[in-house]
Amino acid sequence: MRRWFWILAPVLFAACSSTKTINPKALLSLQEQQLQGLNIPTPKPLPAVLSQIDVPVSVDLKPYFELANNSVDKHLAGGESPCQGVRYQYKLDRGNLNFVGLNQTLNTSVLVSYGLKGEYCAACLLGNCALPKVPFSCGWDEAPRRATLSLQSQLSISPDYRIVSNTTVRELKALNPCKVSFGIDITDKLMNTVTPLMGGLCSEIDSQVYAVSFKAEVQDLWNTLAEPMLIDYVGELRLQPKAVSVSTLNLNGTTLRFRAGISAQPIISSTGGPKTTSPVPNLSPYKPGSGFRVYTDLKLDYDSLSSQILAYMKGEKFGYKKDSVEISGLRLFPTYQDSQTRLGIRVDVIGTKSGTLYLVGDPEFDNATRIVRLTNVDYDLESKNVLLKSASWLLDETVRENLEENLWFEVGDLFTLTEESINEALNQRYENGAQSKGEVQYIELTDYQLRPQHLLLRTHITGQLSISM
Repeated sequence: MRRWFWILAPVLFAACSSTKTINPKALLSLQEQQLQGLNIPTPKPLPAVLSQIDVPVSVDLKPYFELANNSVDKHLAGGESPCQGVRYQYKLDRGNLNFVGLNQTLNTSVLVSYGLKGEYCAACLLGNCALPKVPFSCGWDEAPRRATLSLQSQLSISPDYRIVSNTTVRELKALNPCKVSFGIDITDKLMNTVTPLMGGLCSEIDSQVYAVSFKAEVQDLWNTLAEPMLIDYVGELRLQPKAVSVSTLNLNGTTLRFRAGISAQPIISSTGGPKTTSPVPNLSPYKPGSGFRVYTDLKLDYDSLSSQILAYMKGEKFGYKKDSVEISGLRLFPTYQDSQTRLGIRVDVIGTKSGTLYLVGDPEFDNATRIVRLTNVDYDLESKNVLLKSASWLLDETVRENLEENLWFEVGDLFTLTEESINEALNQRYENGAQSKGEVQYIELTDYQLRPQHLLLRTHITGQLSISM
C-alpha cells in the first residue's frame, strides 16, 4: 500500500496543482507585438471640417467725409453771354456737407447760397442786341438766395477690402427762387447750369470713401487667428483661416458696420507646430458665421483606466454554483487580435482557481452618460483552452456576462476638463487689442483608436466663436 502511495503521489500532486492554478500563455500587448515585427495600422488622421467665425466690424467714416468736405471748392462762379436770350453771371457758395447713412445708402445734403445778375435781349441783329436789353439781378447786391443740394451714394465693398461709393445728384432745389418779368424762369436755368458742376463734388466723395481700406485690419485679424491657442491638458487649437467674406453693409449716421465671415479649418493638436502666416486673400461670397467645429483625440492612459476599474472590481466574486473566483488585479492594454486592434484585459484571480486570465473586448461609448463600456468581451484563445481543461465553469455565459457588465469606466471628468480648458482658450484678449469670445456647446465621441501608449477618444467639438477688433 505504501508503495502505491509513493508511485501515485507525484500524479496526484500534479493533478491537484493543475486544478488549482490557471496559467495560460500571456497575451502580448501591441507594443510587444510591434517588437516582434507586427505592422500595426497607422493612426487615423483628424478630419478637417470647415467652420464659419463671425467678426463684427465697425468703421467710422466721419474723418473721410470731412476730407471730402474740405477738398472741394466752396465757391463757384460763372455765367453765359449769348447775343440773344438771357445773359447772366452767377456766384454760388456752399455750406458744409451733412452726411446721414442708412443701410447701404449715404445721403448728403448741403445748403447753397447764390446770386445772379444779367440782362435779357429779345432779338439780335448782326451780333448786336436789336432791342433794348432788360436788366435783372437776384441775390447779388442783396441778401443771397438759398437752395438745397441733395446727393445720394450707394455703398459696397470691393474684393480688395475697399469701400466703393457711387454718388449722384438727386436734386438742387431753390428755396426762394428769383422772379423776373420777361417770362423765363432764370432760377431754373441756373439750377440746370450748376447741377452738372456738382459732379466734382460727387467724384470727391467717391474718391475719399474709396480711400477707406480695412485690409490692414483684416490682415491683423488673419494673423491673430493663425496664432495657436494653448489648451491646458489637451494641446493647441489652431483655427487655420482659409477665406474671408463680408456681409451686407449697414450704415447708421457716419458709422459703417458689417460682419466679416472667416472660413477656417480648426484643428486641435497634442503637439505644437511652427507659427505660420500668409497674406489675407481677396473677399469671397459672404457666408454667415455658424460657429466652429473641430475634432481632437483625447488621451486616456491604460494604467489609469485599469486602476479605475480595479477600484470597484477588486474583491468582487464571480462564480458558478459552488465555484467562484475573486478579482485581485486587473490591467488593460492594446493587442492585435483577429486582424484588428482590440483591448486586452489581464485579470488576476484567487478562489476556487487562482492565477491569470486574459480577455479581449471592444470599447463602446455612451455620449449621454459619458461612460465607456467594454463589449464583446471574451477569453482569448489561450485562456479559453486552459479553462476548458481545468475550470470550464468559468466559461459559463453567466460568468462572462457578469464580467462584461463590470468592465466600464467614466470619462465625464475628462470631457468637463477639456470643455473648461477650451473655453478658457477661446476667451482672451490679444496684444493687438482683438477680443475673442466663445464657448463649447457640445462634445461627442465619434470614434476611438487603441494605440500602444494610449486609448485615443476621437471627439467632435462644436461651439460658438466671435472676434471683435
